[in-house]
Amino acid sequence: MFLETSSQNTPPEASSLSFNTQNPTKLSGLSINYTFFDADGDLEQGTEINWKINNISSPDIDNMTSIPNNLITKGDLWEVAVTPNDGIDFGEIISEGPVAVSYTHLRAHET
Repeated sequence: MFLETSSQNTPPEASSLSFNTQNPTKLSGLSINYTFFDADGDLEQGTEINWKINNISSPDIDNMTSIPNNLITKGDLWEVAVTPNDGIDFGEIISEGPVAVSYTHLRAHET
């Protein structure tokens, strides 16, 4: 006798995706935050983070949540897409951007 068992996995969700600042500079850096949720209580594993600079995919920095400052150039437009994964299934893609890298403004101290 053969018993078939199946377990249903609910795909995970990512939400509240945001950049660390809406006016990034080389000095402030560029990173993202998001919230991961899995109804089955599965841990996050294999979530994909895909970056675009000036509408061009940049696989060298994919899956990073923080971009190294040496890759940040004023005037660049950055976009990011997050596809959550619980090690079993991918959830729906969420995206943010573009956000423009601004010039760093130095302020003189007033006395």
